Amino acid sequence: NSNKSLSYSLFKLGFEFVFLFVKLLYFFKLEKLFQKILCYFLKDIIKYRQRVIIKNIQHLGIENEASIKVLNDYYQHLSELVFETIWCFKASPSSIKEKVGISNMEVFDQIYDSGKNATILLSHIGNWELFCQWAALYISRLNVVTLYTPIKNNALNQLLLEYRQRFGVQMISTKATLDLYRKQKTLNP
Repeated sequence: NSNKSLSYSLFKLGFEFVFLFVKLLYFFKLEKLFQKILCYFLKDIIKYRQRVIIKNIQHLGIENEASIKVLNDYYQHLSELVFETIWCFKASPSSIKEKVGISNMEVFDQIYDSGKNATILLSHIGNWELFCQWAALYISRLNVVTLYTPIKNNALNQLLLEYRQRFGVQMISTKATLDLYRKQKTLNP
């Protein structure tokens, strides 16, 4: 148990340094430069998932010049997503509100007024980490319950759950999706 506590403390300390670094990058307007560096590292140095990405592009039948653009866009998006996700775990509620724009907020009131449960699907094109924190803050009448895939390292998993749930999102493991149904039944009997 003390090993788990030590692991958790070390992960937390490491994350705090990373958060501070990212916050300083945003403060000094250097995040775009470091996103480009991360993009280069992921794409050209370690070639993160490059074979899978190229295979998927080929399945779509995208031609050579366009496939290069899709590949570059993917790595650029991934790099931006990494920085934004790290940023959102420590961002203030007002900063989070500025990043997310929903044009038809009345839909959430309609869902609440119906008394029924609803599922909102968010693809990986957007930043679901950011959206979940935003939803817990700004869709106050609804209980936000989110599925997540647990990380094998328990200390890291616990720490990420803490950051994700800081504004009231309720996280349910994908390994326990029946618990999601039970949770919804207790929230809206």
